[in-house]
Amino acid sequence: MTTFKKALGPNTSVDDAIGNTNGAWDDIQGKVTLGDAVANPTYEAYRNTSWKTWFLRHDQADEIHLALQLPHMWNPTTDVKFHVHYIPMVNPTSAKTFALAGTYSWAVYGEATPANSGWTPWTATDTIATTDAFKEKIISCFTATPPSTAKESAILLIYLKRDTTPDTYDTDKTEGTTGAANIAILSLDAHFEKNKDGTNEEFPS
Repeated sequence: MTTFKKALGPNTSVDDAIGNTNGAWDDIQGKVTLGDAVANPTYEAYRNTSWKTWFLRHDQADEIHLALQLPHMWNPTTDVKFHVHYIPMVNPTSAKTFALAGTYSWAVYGEATPANSGWTPWTATDTIATTDAFKEKIISCFTATPPSTAKESAILLIYLKRDTTPDTYDTDKTEGTTGAANIAILSLDAHFEKNKDGTNEEFPS
């Protein structure tokens, strides 16, 4: 679950686990960095409340950058599944598409983290219905298979942006300061499979 802090910068915390027959699942903790200038998401209050969060605008490719460190309990031979919890802020007149795109890579202890050519591109879409305003929704973004050399504490690096070309959810919201900021971000997290309580070694080797 991602917690965004205006003064200290955004960061993430552990979310609750879900069951899986092949082993227990849990959520990754890590850090989040926002885009610069016009790629910076909008920070404002949710509806007429005192609670504030980050919003993605439909008229610009807002960016979020993540570094999600896998814990010592992770099974490094298993995939990691990244998704975003969000709230659409207005009902469209007909069903519309919310779209994200980006790239991801792995940082593994003792190995070179690749340049852009070594990152994996991904795209994701979700349908926003005419009755979805103010409802929590989840967009599944990608499943990342770790390299064969991955170890516990590997870090999943993620670049994410609102993909304005296939995104058709362009209805301005009527509550809040910025009408175009019609997607409220609740959480950015990735599920991982764990097969132990931790490792005997403090650092990977």
